[in-house]
Amino acid sequence: MDIREEFERNLRTLTEEIKQKANNAEDYEDKPVKKLILKPDKEVTTCKVVFDSERSQRKYTIIVHLLSKIYQMLNQGLTSTRRELYYKDVELLQSQDIVDEAIKIICCLLNTPPWQLGVFGTSKGLVAGHLVLQTNTKDTIDCLSPGGVLIPQDVLSLKPVSKAKFILIVEKDATFQTLLDEKILDRYKLILITGKGFPDLNTRLLVRLLTNTLKIPVFMIADADPHGMEIMCVYRYGSLTMSEHAQMLAVPEIHWLGVHPSDIEILHLTKIPFTRADEDKLNSLASRVYTLANTKLVKEIGILKKLNSKAEIESVSSLAKNNLTNFYIEFKIAANQLI
Repeated sequence: MDIREEFERNLRTLTEEIKQKANNAEDYEDKPVKKLILKPDKEVTTCKVVFDSERSQRKYTIIVHLLSKIYQMLNQGLTSTRRELYYKDVELLQSQDIVDEAIKIICCLLNTPPWQLGVFGTSKGLVAGHLVLQTNTKDTIDCLSPGGVLIPQDVLSLKPVSKAKFILIVEKDATFQTLLDEKILDRYKLILITGKGFPDLNTRLLVRLLTNTLKIPVFMIADADPHGMEIMCVYRYGSLTMSEHAQMLAVPEIHWLGVHPSDIEILHLTKIPFTRADEDKLNSLASRVYTLANTKLVKEIGILKKLNSKAEIESVSSLAKNNLTNFYIEFKIAANQLI
């Protein structure tokens, strides 16, 4: 087959399917994703804070203090990072961990995510490609800037403008930079995103925003190991630590393009022996509800267990010059080898 022609054809098919689903759905951009069962009831913990308890007084004081700061911000239309909240009152708050825990409790009390309270994490993710982000102050961020741009903090205030044909998420910053060095933005009209490992909230919010707004296919590349699979599942299904916000963050439309465990022997990739942590992570993934509901995921997990080893994205890159950009991505989409 002509790989380029099949690549373009499958890309068009996926795009048409997305638009058809959008046309058949009410309020596509605000639609909730399918309810996800991420954490069993037996693993759910509760926190009780009582003012007249000496043990709880400090925690109670910090929660009320931060609630007052959030109230002021909302009234003034301002936002803040958790780090900024900490540095404004270092003597009282004492550590960043204390602020993070208090914000989590506040979100549970109010049954709302932190970004709706104007509280954000410090962005670490990068975005590059055929995308312009318009801010609420009418400024524009051109993501074709060399090396990409840092994902803004107040993602929900952005208006994306793009003629990109697809979105590609990559697990690691190293792969992100490799693809830019291989001139991937010249070869394909796409949007490239990385959360630099486990993604922060702003990266996940941007992926969800772009998916709902642009209605184009979304693909992901991660290491063929339990950690890479976990990160792919966080983007697609949500994280266990923030399972209560999964419906506002998860993007089930994401196609896992690779690197698949089944690629390891087919492509003769360099194998790295499993560690005990890898085994524990794989067993955890294998038992999750969303994994068990996906036969392809179950199969790939079974392959990793059998191999008892893993492979990195870099081993695909090393097969040939510019292999990721000029062959691997295009072949996977052309052959419809997607999970």
